[in-house]
Amino acid sequence: MNTLALCDGTLGLVATGFAWRGRTRVDARLAGGLIAAAALFGVLRYVALLPDPRLHRLLSLLAGALGLPSLAHALLTEARRPATAPRAAALGLALLALAAWLVPTLAPGVRVASVASVFALVVHGTRRRSPGHLLVGACLLAAFVGVGARLAPPGLAPEDVLHLGMAAALLVAMRLLRLAA
Repeated sequence: MNTLALCDGTLGLVATGFAWRGRTRVDARLAGGLIAAAALFGVLRYVALLPDPRLHRLLSLLAGALGLPSLAHALLTEARRPATAPRAAALGLALLALAAWLVPTLAPGVRVASVASVFALVVHGTRRRSPGHLLVGACLLAAFVGVGARLAPPGLAPEDVLHLGMAAALLVAMRLLRLAA
């Protein structure tokens, strides 16, 4: 098995655990579910069971456009506990449908949404002196810089750095949300 499939599989397992653990908020479930779906199709792509990369690309765009802002929202509003009712889930699905419809024009907006989410987490962690929020933001920032600058340790692809950085960020976020519950 190649490292791309292995690292995407790791991200998928962590994201699935993040999305489906008990009493999880809707925004956290949306983030984990989108990231897990993108990772699953990434594994299928990298083991050559999914020859066309467009579906993986679509889900990755959705995870960046909706998943990362949902993750940031879950972490930044953890004390306020927004509604976990079906109404919130319906709103998330409506946003997902809208994003799927807009995907051809989404790529530049995904970068903005992803970077804004990371920036919000880093600023919040710095201003509130919250090492957990700062660590989530730093993991995501390192992942984005690593893949953007094509940096990777020997034996790994830059995409592996992205997947492992996102998995680390989700593990820390899972701990933060567990402490806030």
